[in-house]
Amino acid sequence: VSTLTAVPHRARVLAAKAAVLIVVALPVGLLVSLSGFLVGQAALAGSDAPHLGLSDPQALRGMWGGGLYLTLAALFGLAIGTMIRSTTATVTTLFGTMLIVQAFAPALPGAVGDWVEKYWPSIAGGQIITGYRDPALLAPWSGLAVMAGCVAVLLTVAFIVFRKRDA
Repeated sequence: VSTLTAVPHRARVLAAKAAVLIVVALPVGLLVSLSGFLVGQAALAGSDAPHLGLSDPQALRGMWGGGLYLTLAALFGLAIGTMIRSTTATVTTLFGTMLIVQAFAPALPGAVGDWVEKYWPSIAGGQIITGYRDPALLAPWSGLAVMAGCVAVLLTVAFIVFRKRDA
């Protein structure tokens, strides 16, 4: 018996998947962010480089924001996967949108490159974990809000597509 046979209300199925994903991804994202911070700071402290303490506001923002960023990235994947329905195509799309665009953004010409570097969801959202603030880019929480808005739009489209699609 498939999930959609047992629960024919597609919106409930997708909402439940999103809820479970949040419950799993947020604590895992927070743990990954904390672990990365502690390892990174230990390496910096050993080399006499400037480093942050756990109580530093930038460190707290980076750890909490990192967990939220990873949760949003997981929801981004859920939305894309729901719309595409192919694991290979979903992974390729996520890789392209989250990493490849980010890598090539500085090479894009003029205003297009500036816009992508400032507003592309993965770049804007990633500002939450940076210690150095580039004034040409969005502020950390504003960048995360841009990413959250894009994820909300994608999830809305995914809900619409999922409701209209045949099983």
